[in-house]
Amino acid sequence: MSEVLELEATLRENFGTGNARDLRRKGYVPAVIYGAGREVLAVSVAEKEITKYYRKPGFISTVINLKLDGNTHKVLPKEIQLHPVTDIVRHVDFVNLEQKVQKMQVPIVYEGKDRALGIKRGGFFNIIKRTITLLCDVNNIPKNVTIDVSNMHIGQSLKAKNIILPEGTKLAAQSDFILATIIGRKGNKAEGEEIAAEAANYPFCTIEPNLGRVSVADERLQKLASIAGSAKIIPAYIEFVDIAGLVKGASAGEGKGNKFLSHIKEVDAILHVLRCFEDDDITHVYNRIDPIEDAEIIETELMLADLESVEKRLRNAEKHLKSGDKTLKEQVELLKEVQSSLQEGRPVRDLIGTYSKASLDQLQLLTSKPILYACNVSEKDAVLGNKLTKLVDKKTQAENAKYVIISSKIEADIAVLESPEEKLEFLNSMDLTETGLNKIIKEVYNLLDLKSFFTIGPKEAHAWTFKNGILAPRAAGIIHTDFEKGFIRAEIISYNDYINLDGEAKAKEAGKMRLEGKDYKMQDGDVVHFRFNV
Repeated sequence: MSEVLELEATLRENFGTGNARDLRRKGYVPAVIYGAGREVLAVSVAEKEITKYYRKPGFISTVINLKLDGNTHKVLPKEIQLHPVTDIVRHVDFVNLEQKVQKMQVPIVYEGKDRALGIKRGGFFNIIKRTITLLCDVNNIPKNVTIDVSNMHIGQSLKAKNIILPEGTKLAAQSDFILATIIGRKGNKAEGEEIAAEAANYPFCTIEPNLGRVSVADERLQKLASIAGSAKIIPAYIEFVDIAGLVKGASAGEGKGNKFLSHIKEVDAILHVLRCFEDDDITHVYNRIDPIEDAEIIETELMLADLESVEKRLRNAEKHLKSGDKTLKEQVELLKEVQSSLQEGRPVRDLIGTYSKASLDQLQLLTSKPILYACNVSEKDAVLGNKLTKLVDKKTQAENAKYVIISSKIEADIAVLESPEEKLEFLNSMDLTETGLNKIIKEVYNLLDLKSFFTIGPKEAHAWTFKNGILAPRAAGIIHTDFEKGFIRAEIISYNDYINLDGEAKAKEAGKMRLEGKDYKMQDGDVVHFRFNV
C-alpha cells in the first residue's frame, strides 16, 4: 500500500502567467484542486516540498492530505508539469478523492526484463506502458504492479488481461491493450514475424476504427432554450472515426494499410493528429519526432493509393472510348489530369478551381478530401505551441491549410470534470479559453462549410447541422425524410431577432417571422418550424 503524505497549500487569489511566474520566484508552485463535483480551487504549494515528494517512487499513486485554510483535502497528484531543462515541478493538478473506489495510475515494474529469453536472443524490450490505470480502494492503493517478464520471447506481447493484479484492484479499461513487447533488432527474425511487426508499430495494431460521436458546443442553443423554457436540450453532433495510423508502404498493403485506407474513403474530411511533443515513455514507430515527415508519409501514401485507383479507372474507361460517349470522353480527360497531378506529387484537392469540386468528389479519391492538422503538444505548450508547431504552421501556410494546437493530456483531464463551471475554471488555470476539442470542431465546421439551424419549443431545443447553401426542403429532410417529401413552407425567425425580442411570440408580433418556400437558402442561426403534408 502507498503511504499517505501531508502537504501545506495556500489559496491563490490571482491567476494568469504573470502571477504564476511571481509564485515560482518566491519558491512556490501553482496548482489546482478539482473533481468530485466540488469547486475548482487554485492553490500554491512549496516547491521544495512538492519536488521532494515528486522524486519518490510511485508518487502519482500516492494519496496526499492537502491542508488548506484549516481543512484537509484528500487528493491525488493527477498531472505534473516539469521544467524542460531542470526537471523542477512547475504546476500540479490535484484531484479530490471522495468515492471509496478511484481510478488510479499505478507504476509498472517489469521484473526480469534484462534476463528475458527474448533479450538473450538479441531482442529489444519495448515498454509501451509504464503505468496502468486500475480501480482501487483509496485506502489500499498499491505502490506498483510487478510483472515477471523473464519468460517473454521475441515477438511476444504482454497484454493487460494476462497479468496478475494486486489484491482488491481491477483494470479500469474494459478493452484489452498491450503493455510491452520484445521486438527483434534489425537483422534478427522474430518468432511470429507478423506479431512482432504489429508490436513494433504499436499505434497501428488496432485495425478496426473507433467511432466517437461528439456534441457541438454552441452557446446560441443554450440561450434559445433558456428563453423558450425547453425541457430538453439536444445539441448537434459530429462523428469522429479514430483510424489507426499509416506507415510508409501502406498503399501497397504494408502494416495492414489497405484496410486503413478503406476506412478513410468513408469520411468527409481528414483530421491528421501530428505528434509535437517529446516523451520517452510514448514510442514512435520510427523512433523520432518529426511532424512534417509524419504528415508527408500520410499524404504520399494517400496519393499513391489514389494513383493506383485512377490508373485502373483510366484503363477501363479507355477500353470503351470508341463508343463515342461524350461523358466518358470528359471523364477520361479528367482522370488524365488527376493522374498527372498525382504523379507530380500534388494531391487531388489542388485541382479544385481548375475543375469543379463536384466533379472531383465523384471520383471518391482520398486526397480530394479536405484536411485539418492537429498539433498534439505537452501541457506547457498548449497556449503558444513550440518549435515543432512552428514547422507545421509554415507547412500549412504553404499549402493554404489549417491547423490547431491541442494537448491530449489536458483534454483527458477535462473529460473527467463533471460541470461546465469546473471545466471553465480548469481551462482558466491553464491560461486557455476553450478546449482543444472545441477548436477542432470549429475548424471542421469551417473546413466543410457547415452551419446550424434550430428547432425550438417547450419540449426541446434542438440544433441541426447543414451544408451551407442547401434549400429549405433539404434542411427539413435532415430532421425526417417525410418533412422533405411533403414540404409546404418554413416559418423562420433569425437567431438575433429571437434573442432580441425575447422569443417566438414577440418576434411574431414584431413581424419578424418569415414564411419561406422551396427556393429559400437556409441561413446559419435560423430558428425554424417546417410545415409539411404527407
